[in-house]
Amino acid sequence: MRPISIEMEGFISFRERASIDFSNLDLFAITGPTGAGKTSIIDAMTYALYGCTPRVGVGQVSDLISQGMNRGSVLLRFSSGKKEYRIARVAKWTGKQTNTDLRLEQRTGDEWISLADGVQKAKPLIEEVVGLDFNGFTKSVVLPQGRFDEFLKGKADDRRKILSDLLDLDIYTRMMRRANEMHSQHKAKATAIDEVLKKEYAEATSEHLSNVRNLLEETTPQLEPIELQLKVTAKFLPVALGLRQARAELLKCETEFKAIGPKRKSAEDDLQKVRKRIGDLEDKLGRISAALKLNTYDSKQHIHLSGLMNKAQRLEVVLVHFEQIERTQTEKVSQLTKLDGLAKKLKATSVEADDAYLAAQKDLEKDRKALGKLKDEYKSPEAIQSAIENQKELAKLQKAHAKLESELRTKEDDQTKLEKELVLSEAEALSAQQRHDLARSGLEALIRRHSAEALKPGLRAGEPCPVCEQPVECLPKVRQHKPLEDAQREQQESARGTSVIEKRVAHLQAQVQGVERELESLRTRIADSADSLREAAYRLQAFAGVDLVQLKKDFESAQAKVDDASRRLDNLKAAAAKALTAVTDQQHQSEIIQTEIDGYTRDLTKSQKEADKLRDELGEFVNAKKLLADVMNQEKARTERESLIADRDVLTEQVSNAKDEVGKAMAQLEGLEATRKKVEEMGAALQLRIDEQTVALKAEFPDLAKASGERDEAFQLDQRSRDLQSRRDVARKKIDDLQGQIKTLERKIVRAAAMREELENHRTKASVAKTLGNSLQGDNFIAFIQGEAYARLAADGSVQLKTLSADRYSFSVEKDEFQVVDHWNASERRPVTTLSGGESFLASLALALALAEGLSGLSSGHTRFALESLFLDEGFGTLDPETLELVVAGIEGLSTNDRLIGIVSHISELAERMPSRIQVVKSVSGSSIEMN
Repeated sequence: MRPISIEMEGFISFRERASIDFSNLDLFAITGPTGAGKTSIIDAMTYALYGCTPRVGVGQVSDLISQGMNRGSVLLRFSSGKKEYRIARVAKWTGKQTNTDLRLEQRTGDEWISLADGVQKAKPLIEEVVGLDFNGFTKSVVLPQGRFDEFLKGKADDRRKILSDLLDLDIYTRMMRRANEMHSQHKAKATAIDEVLKKEYAEATSEHLSNVRNLLEETTPQLEPIELQLKVTAKFLPVALGLRQARAELLKCETEFKAIGPKRKSAEDDLQKVRKRIGDLEDKLGRISAALKLNTYDSKQHIHLSGLMNKAQRLEVVLVHFEQIERTQTEKVSQLTKLDGLAKKLKATSVEADDAYLAAQKDLEKDRKALGKLKDEYKSPEAIQSAIENQKELAKLQKAHAKLESELRTKEDDQTKLEKELVLSEAEALSAQQRHDLARSGLEALIRRHSAEALKPGLRAGEPCPVCEQPVECLPKVRQHKPLEDAQREQQESARGTSVIEKRVAHLQAQVQGVERELESLRTRIADSADSLREAAYRLQAFAGVDLVQLKKDFESAQAKVDDASRRLDNLKAAAAKALTAVTDQQHQSEIIQTEIDGYTRDLTKSQKEADKLRDELGEFVNAKKLLADVMNQEKARTERESLIADRDVLTEQVSNAKDEVGKAMAQLEGLEATRKKVEEMGAALQLRIDEQTVALKAEFPDLAKASGERDEAFQLDQRSRDLQSRRDVARKKIDDLQGQIKTLERKIVRAAAMREELENHRTKASVAKTLGNSLQGDNFIAFIQGEAYARLAADGSVQLKTLSADRYSFSVEKDEFQVVDHWNASERRPVTTLSGGESFLASLALALALAEGLSGLSSGHTRFALESLFLDEGFGTLDPETLELVVAGIEGLSTNDRLIGIVSHISELAERMPSRIQVVKSVSGSSIEMN
C-alpha cells in the first residue's frame, strides 16, 4: 500500500480541511511541535482503512472527532500494486452514539467504480486490497508512537500472522484444498467412466458386430416376394371396390323403383283435396261482399264529430281552470295585506341595529389606540415572552460560564503538576542513561581486558576457534570472574532501570498532550460562552428596568379588550345586515305577490274569452254527452267495416295459395313418371357391369370365396393386402434394426476406445493430485517457509543492526522468538526485552528495514501485497548523533527502491536531512499543513 493523497476535516487537531499530496514524495519527514498533530496524520490513514487507530479503538471513534464538532471525515487515495483506490470514512456524533459512513472505490480509466458502501461489507475487501489486517498493518507498515517495537517483542502468533499475510502463505493451504478437490473430481470421473464401460459398452466388440452383419445378409432376400404379391393385390383392389359400389347402386335403384307407386297414389289424393278447398273459400268471399254493402260508416261525418268533441272537452277544462285562478287570487290579496304590517316592524328594527353598530365602532377605536401605544413601545407580547426566556437563558449561561472557568483553572493546575513531574522524570531518565552508559563502558573495558576468558563459554569441541581458526581439541576450564559478572549484572540492571524510566517519560508526555488538548477545548468553549453571554445581554437592553411579567399582563389585557370589542362590533354589524336583509326580503316578497295577483287577473280575462268562443263554435253540440254518443256509433261502424275487409283479404290469399298447390301436384305426377323410366335403364346397366367385374376377379384370384354380406371380394383383397403389408413391415423392421445395431456398434467401439483413454488420463491426474495434497497436508511446509522467513529476517536485520550499533549487535532466532547476539560481550545471546529504549528502537528499525527489503524471495510469486511504504513515528530522540547519522543513512538507502518512507519526529536536525518535509502548524483554531 502506497498513499497518494489524504484529506482530513474535523479529525483530532485538524478542525479545518487539511490535505497532503504524497504522489511526488519518496522520503520525507512529518515535523512540528509537541501536540501539533504529527501522529494524527498517520492515525488518519489507519482510521480511513480500518476504522480505528493504535491509540483509539473501534468503540471510541468519537474521541477522534475534533473538540466542539460533531463530524470528522478522512478521504484517502492509495495504490496497491498497479491498482488505484480511494476510501472515504465519515464519523458523525449524534449526542448518544457515533454513526459511520464509508465508501470504497477502485479507479478504472477515468472512472471510479464503487466496491462497497458499508463498514461490514468493506472490511474484508480492504484487508484483501491492502494485504494486512489492522494488527499486521500497525506492526509492519505503520510503526506507531510508543509501540515501535511490537513486531520485535510482540507475540509469536502475531508475527506468524503478519508473515503469512506478507508472503501470502494461505496460497499453499488453498493449493492443498484444490489438489484434494481435483483428486476427488478425477477419481469420481474415472469411476463413472468405468461404470459406463461395464454397463453400456460391454457388447461393443468386433465379434458381436460380425454376428449382426451375418444375420442381416440372411434376412434381406425374404422381402422381395412379399412386395411382388402386394403390387398385384393393390392393382385389383380398386376393381373389387368398384364391384362393391355397383352392387350397392343396383340395390338402391331397386328400392327407389318400388317406392314410386305409393308416391303417385298419394299425389293424386292431395290434388282432389285442394280442388274441394278452393270451392269452400269462394263461398265465404261471397258472404263477406254482401255484408260490406250493408255497413253505414261515413268517414267525413266521423271526422267532423271527432273535431267538435275535442272543443267540448277543452271548454270543460277552461271552466275548471277559471274557478281555480279565482280562488288563488283571493288568497294572495289576503297575504299581501299581512306583509305590509310586517314591513313596518322590520324597518324599526333595522334603524336600532345601525345606531348600536356606530356606538360599538367608537369603543373599538378607543381600545385599539391603547393597544397601539403599548406596541409602539414594546412591539408585541411575543417579544416580551422572548425577553423573559432570554433573561432565564442569561442566568443559565452565567452559571455555565463560571463552571467552565473553574474547570479551566483546575486543568491548568494539573498541567503545571504534570509538566513539573515530566521535567523531573526526564532528568531522571538522563541520569539513568548516563549510569547505563557508564556501566556499559566499564563492562566493555573488562571484556576487552579479559576477552580470552569471555570466549571460553562459546567454544565447542571440534569447532574452529574464533581467534586462531584451529579446531578445538580440548575445552579449557572456565574460571569464575566475579568483576566481569558484577559488571554484566550492573549493566543489565541499569538497562532495565533506564527502560522503566523511559516508559514513564513517554506516559507523562502522553498525559501532558491530553491535558493540552483538554485545555484547548475548554478555552474554546469559554470563548464561545462569553460570546453567548454578550449576545444574551444585548437582547435584553430594550427592557432594562421593566417588570416584564406585569408588562406582559398589561399587554394581554389590552389585547383582550380589543378582541372583545372587535367581536361585539362584528356581531352588531351582522345583526344590522340581517335586519336590512329582512326588510329587503319582505319588500321583494310583496312585489312578487303583487306581480302574481296581476298575472291571475290577466289569466281570468283570457279564460273568459276562450270559453265564450268555444260556446259559439259548438252551437247545438254544446251538450257533450249527445255528441259523445254520435261519435261512438260512427266508431263502431268503422270497426266492423275494417274487420270484414281484413277477412276478405285473408280468404283471397288462401284461394291463390290453393291454386298454386294444384300446379305443384300436377308437376309432381309428371316427375314421378320420368323417374320410373330412368331407374329401369340404370338398373340394367349396373347388372351388366357387375357380371363383367366378377369374371375378371375370378380369373386373377380363383381362390376368392363367394361374396356373402360384408365379406365380399373387396373385403377379402383388403384383408390379404393387410396381411402382406404386416409381413413386409416385420421384415423391413428387422432389417432396419440390424442396420441400426451395426451403426451403433461401430460408434460404440470407437467411443469405448476413447473412453478407455480418458479413463487412464483421469486416473493419472487423480494420482498426481493426491500426491500433491498429501505433500501439503498439515502445516509442515508452511512452517518451513515461516522458519526460512525468520532466518531471512534475522540475517537481513543483522546487517542493518550491525551498521546501526557499530557491529555490537546482531539477530538470532530460537523457537520463533528474536534474540540479540551481543558481540561485545563474548557473543552472548539474550532476549530482546533486555535492550534499552534506544537499543530497542535500533533493533526494531533494523527489522522494519529487513521486512521492507528482504522477504520477496520467499513469496509464492502471487502475493497480494508488497511493503511499498513505511512510516516511523518517533523514537529518534533516544539516539546519539553518531547513531542518528547511521539511521538516516540506512533510511535514505531504503528509499531508493521506489518505496515511500515517512518519519514522524520533532527533531529539527533530523527533519532538515530529509529531501521533503510536511510541517504541522499548531494554532488555537486547529492545526494546518505546510509542504516544504
